[in-house]
Amino acid sequence: MASSRRTGAVITAALLALTACSGGDEPAESTSTASSSAPSPASPTTPDDLASPIDALGDDYPSIEAQQPLPDDVTSGQLRAWVASGRLPLAKTQSPHFETMINALDARREAPDVMVFGDSMTQQGIDPQVLGEELGQATGRDVTAFNAATSKARWGINRMIARHLVETDKAPDVAILVISTRAGDGDPHYEETVSRTPFSSVVEGCDRDAEGWTEEDASACESHIKDFRQRFSGAGDQVARAQQGRYPQTSLRVDDDTWLRSDGFMIHPSATKAAVEKKARSRAKGRSAGLPQASELGRTQFRDIARILEEQGTTVIATEIPYSPAYQQALERKTPSYDERRQRAARQLAEGADVEHFPVDSYGDWWGDGDSRDEIHLAPQGAKKYTRQLLDDTPGLRAAVTTGLRRG
Repeated sequence: MASSRRTGAVITAALLALTACSGGDEPAESTSTASSSAPSPASPTTPDDLASPIDALGDDYPSIEAQQPLPDDVTSGQLRAWVASGRLPLAKTQSPHFETMINALDARREAPDVMVFGDSMTQQGIDPQVLGEELGQATGRDVTAFNAATSKARWGINRMIARHLVETDKAPDVAILVISTRAGDGDPHYEETVSRTPFSSVVEGCDRDAEGWTEEDASACESHIKDFRQRFSGAGDQVARAQQGRYPQTSLRVDDDTWLRSDGFMIHPSATKAAVEKKARSRAKGRSAGLPQASELGRTQFRDIARILEEQGTTVIATEIPYSPAYQQALERKTPSYDERRQRAARQLAEGADVEHFPVDSYGDWWGDGDSRDEIHLAPQGAKKYTRQLLDDTPGLRAAVTTGLRRG
């Protein structure tokens, strides 16, 4: 594990003691575990086919409803005690799937060896089970991998995750920052929503030099830290689990077709190549995709993540995940040099953080029926293939990761 580690239990206890005193590429993040399924599935996908237990935790895929009222008879002291005993998460987050991913990290006995960071393209496009198996073969030892990417995440959310990893002693040996097409844009989802959640309050504190952060925001933040009923307002379903003596879920049934595994990987149905190509043409024709860029905010946040993790002894590298070939080609026809802009923005993010960067032009010739969920996201079948492409066909990436693992 990375150097300067202390036991997770000690750090978490200390943190709890202190608390007592998308961007345009993705659909709006759901606040419920019910969402629409992808059209034109190529074949059915079930969690039994793809689930992998992590650290002896079984994946039972419960459903959690967001924005459920707290029972009137639950006191702030009870909530505080349940947090301290591990029967509640640290704080309410912006969505059940993000909360579940954090729960799965917190439930681990040790830090993962390798973690990937990014947005929903990475969450659905890099399979940590394949990553761990392949790297284990390369290093001759067991390697655990975790996908910490999440929906609509630019680098503000990922920075928040990195800060939480430090506080809970879960910083990995190797962090792979995966840059999607629009990852360097502004970060309205973090700035307007996530930064004002109780989880952000506890992890990131209330004294912030951020544009738009007001005295009212700081006051609400302090309430999240001190008043546990405020911290868990709207988390009635999660609190009901604690009342029943159950621990926070580490996997999640989002809907009948969508599951979050306990290693952070999101399972969605797949679509045929023809269906993806049709959607790609329609999307490129019907709306502006926006031009890839490395904004000043994006560069700052990306640099912050690298610094936070490197200070823990983590080896940090960067790579990319592109759109489907069908959508890349449609965008290139509409806006020549679109993909050149994508790759330049990714390079600028990596260079600004002084981390080694491994570019990716496109998916390999493996891409076809059943490999994508839609024109932007991969399905589980394609994620397995793309994970292997990163390790086998992206020059230098496998060596950089294995070197980081040996150094850790």
